[in-house]
Amino acid sequence: TEYFQNNVGGEIILDHLLTGGANTENYGSIVTDSWMNDATTFGSGSYCIANCFFNAGSIGGGLDVCDNTPDTGGFLCDFDGGTIGAGVTTCTNSLCAVADLQEVSELSVVVFPNPCSAKDGLLNVRVPAGKMMDITIVDPVGRVLASNKKVNDSISMEVSKWSQGCVFVIVSDEINHVVTKVIFTN
Repeated sequence: TEYFQNNVGGEIILDHLLTGGANTENYGSIVTDSWMNDATTFGSGSYCIANCFFNAGSIGGGLDVCDNTPDTGGFLCDFDGGTIGAGVTTCTNSLCAVADLQEVSELSVVVFPNPCSAKDGLLNVRVPAGKMMDITIVDPVGRVLASNKKVNDSISMEVSKWSQGCVFVIVSDEINHVVTKVIFTN
């Protein structure tokens, strides 16, 4: 297993999705658009998340996790299927204010139907016309279910073999990305 450490006073700022496949010690500050954790992370630092938070791993120590997912009135892209230790706090780090987290995505992406079912047969993703985008669909543990590179309008993806639960549709270009949570029923 890989290992990563962010030392005291360290600051990492990402304008894209942070995925965890490595065990992480965080004693500094990590600011990210979205975070998908499927490993073990601990320490006394902070995670500041602007959009989507997904945990299928273990979060422990004295970490402060501040999830600023905006309430859009629809499905939120937050999921916790892992473990969070008793010493973990939420949004106590004043450096993790919502105003400090810039909106990094200017993409207009439509994913439908949502919720989606096997009888629907297809999941549709519409991206801005003429803009080359990559589309990746992952399950809650980060396994890639489908991927399509360089889409420039819209695409329909076969869903009949997917399991009930949720999937995450990640649409990205060279600069931005949008993560949409889709509920999938049989």
